[in-house]
Amino acid sequence: MSRSASDVPPSHSVIAIDRRHLLQGVAITGLAVAGNAFLAPAVQANIWEEGEAQCHVSAPEQALGDDLDDLLSDFMKVSRTLTGMPLATLQDVRLGREYLVRLAKLNVPAIDVRKLIAANAETADAIMNNKDIRAAAEQLIYLWYLSAFFLNTTVGPAWVYGTTDQYEQGIIWKVIGAHAPMMPMKPFQPNYWAKAPRLA
Repeated sequence: MSRSASDVPPSHSVIAIDRRHLLQGVAITGLAVAGNAFLAPAVQANIWEEGEAQCHVSAPEQALGDDLDDLLSDFMKVSRTLTGMPLATLQDVRLGREYLVRLAKLNVPAIDVRKLIAANAETADAIMNNKDIRAAAEQLIYLWYLSAFFLNTTVGPAWVYGTTDQYEQGIIWKVIGAHAPMMPMKPFQPNYWAKAPRLA
């Protein structure tokens, strides 16, 4: 229902602005803002490009032993204990072997994968409360969930990733019901994010 001029109480003043004056005001305001943007000092930013050291962080490595295939079964057992996931498919075992190689190559004094594997019969609490193997246990959890180590590197603390296949298979994406960011959405339908996640 529209109101006529006679419906407005006389005690209130009415400000009338025609469209031409409104547009002129908007244009002048826009020019003033744009002018100030050109006069503002340039903002300095650190941009890391692919060729820079920060984008090629790697972990210190050591030679592998000959016993990795013998350790795989116990490695998978301790992995199930620490991640809380079944890790029972052939794909899980294949990925587990890749992670075992990555952990065994890691040359960090506080991280000994063989000591961690030796504790495969322990509970998760017992492993995490054991200062001799806690650091290795943390890295194993990072590997399964994020496909990365979190280490002090030459550029400071950083995530050290493996292959894109490992990144896509990180447990975290299954837990939150999403695909790995910056990777193709192969198994997902469009607008998957608009629906509540289904946890398996």
